[in-house]
Amino acid sequence: MTTIKEQRMLALRKANAVRARRSRVKRDIASGRVSLAELLTDVPDYLATVTVGEALTWLPGVGRAKAATICRDAQVRPSLELQRAGDFTRGKLLSMIESRSIGAEMRRAVGSTEMVGAGID
Repeated sequence: MTTIKEQRMLALRKANAVRARRSRVKRDIASGRVSLAELLTDVPDYLATVTVGEALTWLPGVGRAKAATICRDAQVRPSLELQRAGDFTRGKLLSMIESRSIGAEMRRAVGSTEMVGAGID
């Protein structure tokens, strides 16, 4: 049987590992090594509790206000966790992002290969 202190230390180690992996994903999205489409297709365990609104802010050029607008236009709650977003919801989000006039950096981070818009909102 483990003590409360040992359990607490184990929980802290797990939480730190999750934070480190999320940080790596944010950097990978910003650099274009990973696309949001890839993450939405197969949500890893360490991103399961990330909200849609938070994930959208990882895209270059998207802050909280633009993320809220994207969610509103896609009729998706920004507080919805990625693990709970179904295929239909994920598809709506991706098409909403791609249909907006977005910059090349954001388009690359989303994973779109076609040119959709000419400028930035």
